[in-house]
Amino acid sequence: GPNLKEKDWKPWSCKELGPRTPGAAPWVEKKCARGGEPCASKGCCAEPGMQCYTQSPYYSQCKPSCTPGEKANAWEPEWECKAVGMRTPRSHNEAEQ
Repeated sequence: GPNLKEKDWKPWSCKELGPRTPGAAPWVEKKCARGGEPCASKGCCAEPGMQCYTQSPYYSQCKPSCTPGEKANAWEPEWECKAVGMRTPRSHNEAEQ
């Protein structure tokens, strides 16, 4: 249907406007943090869809999401969840899975 906020009444055409998202650059897998290693010094995560978050000024990790104050275990410090860098993009094919 039509978008009620647009200046014309025409519905979307769903016409492709450009190339699909290619995902992360080839160097990301080699240069960015993997698995549970600290990521703040590298500023990026190797795995698609991951974001670098800080637990404290001294520890960071790549995670799919983060809620301030969360703890994986009772004895661990709370996460402050400050994002470092940008989330690693997924390719078009990964996003559809």
